[in-house]
Amino acid sequence: MKHLFSIILIIIFLACSSISFTQILLPKGFKYIKSNDHYRSDYFTNGKIIFYYDVYGREVSNEQELKEYFESMQGFEFKKTKDGLYWGSGYSKGSERYFVLIPNLLEGVMVSSPRDDIEFSNYSKWLLKQVRLALKLGKSISFYCK
Repeated sequence: MKHLFSIILIIIFLACSSISFTQILLPKGFKYIKSNDHYRSDYFTNGKIIFYYDVYGREVSNEQELKEYFESMQGFEFKKTKDGLYWGSGYSKGSERYFVLIPNLLEGVMVSSPRDDIEFSNYSKWLLKQVRLALKLGKSISFYCK
């Protein structure tokens, strides 16, 4: 019985430790900003670049609706990648934005910046790579910072 309890504790520890690695770790310098209005307005920023994540199952119910929802909301086109994701980039609502949509999860992540510069471009590429890596590893798509 004592061994069974030890095994259960080890399993719980491993499960909890793997949960801590299910999110995308943002680079140093980013901070979590909690919205006073609604949790869906929370984001992460380094003072210039903003990362945002949300689930859109309340607004849409399938891949096509997700794409159309974002195209109408953002005002730019989204293209499908070979691995089934969608990406879109353009100027919308006062900032440059780059989105990655995960249609099978009805989720979306965004990076935005006041300017379309090299930093924004690098973070856009980095975001797509991180989403692909998380999906490959079977991890959730959300952010955290240290």
